[in-house]
Amino acid sequence: IYIDVKDLIDVYKAAENAVEVQIAVTGNTISATLVDGGVSTAKLADGAVTNLKLATNAVSTEKVVDGAITKAKLDSGVQASLDKADGAAQVAAQAAATAKSEAISAAAEDATTKANAAQAAAETTAAADATSKANAAQSAAVATAAADATSKANKALEDAKAYADDKAANVLVWGSFPTA
Repeated sequence: IYIDVKDLIDVYKAAENAVEVQIAVTGNTISATLVDGGVSTAKLADGAVTNLKLATNAVSTEKVVDGAITKAKLDSGVQASLDKADGAAQVAAQAAATAKSEAISAAAEDATTKANAAQAAAETTAAADATSKANAAQSAAVATAAADATSKANKALEDAKAYADDKAANVLVWGSFPTA
């Protein structure tokens, strides 16, 4: 007795453009083919894609979340460059603060000297007139010295920033990250 079993089962043929699996029945052979791109994100278990399953250079810059790569994950040469840049910026900031402080001190000393000289000259004339002139001269000298000190301090800050920018530009050499 011969029984043709293909009459006992239902045979289905997937559409030619099936999105996940295509099944073909040819004679007595049934084959299933996973279509390229046929596994959707929803079909992947959480944590199913591991480092071993990622191809070299498979993760591109636009796929990395901003702020996701920490300094510890960078090449040691890049870390050293960042440390040098940080050090140069701190040196420049300290130099700027020192320059500003020295400029203010020098301007204040100069203002005091000028005020004392003006006051001594005024005292040789009349006592009431001398006091008035000395106060005016001292106020003018302090205002001039303060403006001069501010100008010098701002110049020192600009010079320090330019120095730091120059040093940072010479220290940081960006290239491609090594692949591991």
